[in-house]
Amino acid sequence: PKPSGDELRAETVGTKNGQVISRLPSPAPHRYYVAAAPSGNDRTFILAAAGTRCLTWFYRVTFAVNGRLASGPALIGHAVAGRAYGQAPIAVSANGKLLAYSTSRCTAKGARNYYGQVGVTGLSAPLVREWRFRWPAQPTSLSLSADGNVIELVRDRKSVV
Repeated sequence: PKPSGDELRAETVGTKNGQVISRLPSPAPHRYYVAAAPSGNDRTFILAAAGTRCLTWFYRVTFAVNGRLASGPALIGHAVAGRAYGQAPIAVSANGKLLAYSTSRCTAKGARNYYGQVGVTGLSAPLVREWRFRWPAQPTSLSLSADGNVIELVRDRKSVV
């Protein structure tokens, strides 16, 4: 995602010359992309989108060999509570079956008891597992093992996940 005024947009950019190849359309009215992760091959990606409500939605996009949009954005499953932001708040397993995410509440009220969650969900199935975390934790740099059985993340060592 790349900043564009007061919202973000997703683009594909050629690595040889830095030129924009394709710009993705807004996923829905009042929603904007906040993160992207590759999904099992070199042309399919999962994008996280936020909006005016404190929710995060996930979309699948596929690109042609030339980097242009081939299909999508297609909504995947249901929205999850909170906003995905920070460094690498989403990750997809190498087999393309599971999505990990980290989202935070949009208000600090009650943050010492519950500030957000880390979750793992199937890309074609319902929620698999979710863990809450407390302030000051903000898990980032999510990564999943190839089969999605292990999640790696970076967090404050004093926080509870």
